[in-house]
Amino acid sequence: MTSVRDQSPWMTDETRIFQKTVRQFIETELAPHHARWAEQGHPDAEAWIKAGKMGLLLPDVPEEHGGGGGTFAHEAIIIEELSRSGVHFGFSIQSIVAHYILACGSERAEAPLASAHGLRRTCRRGRVDGAQLRL
Repeated sequence: MTSVRDQSPWMTDETRIFQKTVRQFIETELAPHHARWAEQGHPDAEAWIKAGKMGLLLPDVPEEHGGGGGTFAHEAIIIEELSRSGVHFGFSIQSIVAHYILACGSERAEAPLASAHGLRRTCRRGRVDGAQLRL
C-alpha cells in the first residue's frame, strides 16, 4: 500500500483513473510488441492509432490544437508508466515538439499542429497514413 507521503500532490481521483487506463494500455497494447519494435527500430503505425483512440497523444495540449486538454499531470502519468514498464515508444518527442510550436509558433505554425498532431484526432478516427506519421 502506498502511503500519502509517497503520492504525487497532483494525483486526484481522475488522474488515478487515467493512470490505471494508461498502465493497462501499456501492458496489453505496447509491452507485448516491445521486443519486435526494438528489433525493427520503431513501433507499428497501428500502435499510434490505438494510442490516439485512447487519448494518450498530447494529453496536455489544448483541445483546439489537437490535444487532450488535460494538464501536465496527464503527460507525467504517461511518462511515468512508460518508464515503469520499460517500454520505449516515442510519446515524449511529439509532446516536446508540440509544446515548442505552441510556445514559439505563429498561428500559421499552430494550424498544422492541430491537423498533423491532430495526429491525435486522426488516430482517434483510425485513419493514419505514412505521410501523417512523418510530420
